[in-house]
Amino acid sequence: MNNRTRVSQVMTCDDHDFIEIACLYNYSIKITTRSADNYQGRALDTQYNQQRQQCICIVCDEQPILIELDTIAEIHVLTPNPHFNYLRV
Repeated sequence: MNNRTRVSQVMTCDDHDFIEIACLYNYSIKITTRSADNYQGRALDTQYNQQRQQCICIVCDEQPILIELDTIAEIHVLTPNPHFNYLRV
């Protein structure tokens, strides 16, 4: 971990900003949900699913996957970058 590690208790506006940065630069990320499911892929965008829940869309094995933001426990950024490498919600 470096000094740009982000750890928080709830999904804040700053947390959303870091997710948007991951999508903007298409970082490779690993997401762990609160139910201990793991997803690894390239961050694409945030969007709403059919239930109108805000999600992050990642591409995993060439398939887009929507992960509800309120289910995310942590995100590890696998792409080296100057912005952040870890987010705990």
